[in-house]
Amino acid sequence: MPDATRAPCLFDRQAAGAFFACLTFSAPVFGRKVLAHPASVYVGRGPDPQPYIWFMAWWALAISQSINPFLTKAVWAPSGVNLA
Repeated sequence: MPDATRAPCLFDRQAAGAFFACLTFSAPVFGRKVLAHPASVYVGRGPDPQPYIWFMAWWALAISQSINPFLTKAVWAPSGVNLA
């Protein structure tokens, strides 16, 4: 029977070790070119990564300009689109 008085562990060493092991091995493979040219190089093929890049950039711009990040007229102008 588990000890009910013991607080749950918020840090899992095994999961953190697996994460850092994957990061250590994947960073030189995927991140080498991205770290050299972060503004012009991304990881991915075809048109799939580009909407995700735009969404991340849109949120940063909208929050910095005090614009509603859920509604934009930058896509499907002039009526706009609901990103929610």
